[in-house]
Amino acid sequence: MRLRYLGFVLLAAALVVTACSPEATPWLPTPTSEPAPASEAQVVPVSESGAASEPDVRYTLLTGAGTGKLVFVGQGGEIDGMENPVLTADPGDSVEITLVNADNILHDFVIDEFNVHSEQIQDLDSKVTLTFEVGEAGEYDYYCSLPGHRQAGMEGVLRVGEPAAPVAAVAPSIVRNPADLPGPIGDRLPTTVKVDLLAQEVEGQLADGTTFTYYTFNGQVPGPMIRVRVGDTIELKLTNDTSSTLSHSIDLHAVNGPGGGAVYTQTAPGETHAFSFKTLSPGVFVYHCATPSVAHHIAMGMYSLIVVEPEGGLPPVDKEFYVMQGEIY
Repeated sequence: MRLRYLGFVLLAAALVVTACSPEATPWLPTPTSEPAPASEAQVVPVSESGAASEPDVRYTLLTGAGTGKLVFVGQGGEIDGMENPVLTADPGDSVEITLVNADNILHDFVIDEFNVHSEQIQDLDSKVTLTFEVGEAGEYDYYCSLPGHRQAGMEGVLRVGEPAAPVAAVAPSIVRNPADLPGPIGDRLPTTVKVDLLAQEVEGQLADGTTFTYYTFNGQVPGPMIRVRVGDTIELKLTNDTSSTLSHSIDLHAVNGPGGGAVYTQTAPGETHAFSFKTLSPGVFVYHCATPSVAHHIAMGMYSLIVVEPEGGLPPVDKEFYVMQGEIY
């Protein structure tokens, strides 16, 4: 079987940045008053009246606990002997945590979101107890705030309720089928060919559960392949979709002229620009958006091919495929 691949390798790299919005959590200002005098127990009131209530859950954590490491070690119950155990509670619970010094090193216990910050303890077997109320479901870090201690390993998670499972992002595939290309020109006389292109910024699938905002010609990557012959006159019209956030344009490497058409097609959202040109040389040429930053627009998906066949057309084959390569990092 005779095959023909009409393609071009285009290394278009784009940096994908995912911004995760933290769930809304109660955030109280850090107390500015002097810390309470050292004692065996420090209780944070859980009601407006200041009266401490009976806690719903209790945990005891030892510092180090003979491990030789800077960690919290659970004592008792399901967390016994576990390093930096996951602590659990339900929204609205009153939580009691007792921190016991088991390594003779200065430590404290902090959960920023609930304004939990214990006094520092250093003497062996000294302890501090904190009682506080937890709010919305989520995962909240607990840690020792002494310089370098958290980085060395003294941190864990307080899991409140069952955090909502992340919703998988759903978006259509924007990848063009490699068999989607116009048929051979064959042996015909030069003619006028009209080409309409639409610049669109679309949300498409990047990987399972991940989406990406692509810049496209006609909604897919790569854009449609333009197929003509030497001597044809191309009347090209570029429209920028009204939903676009940026201007777009086109530079066809088969065009002998200013910017391959870029000078005439800098098109703002909702506008249309057109120009015409005559094909002079056969070959397989890239076309792409030429709006600064050009590399940015190409990397986001605005690239395609224009194939200019020689006089008399290309030799016949059984199958043709249109392939371009772009990469997103």
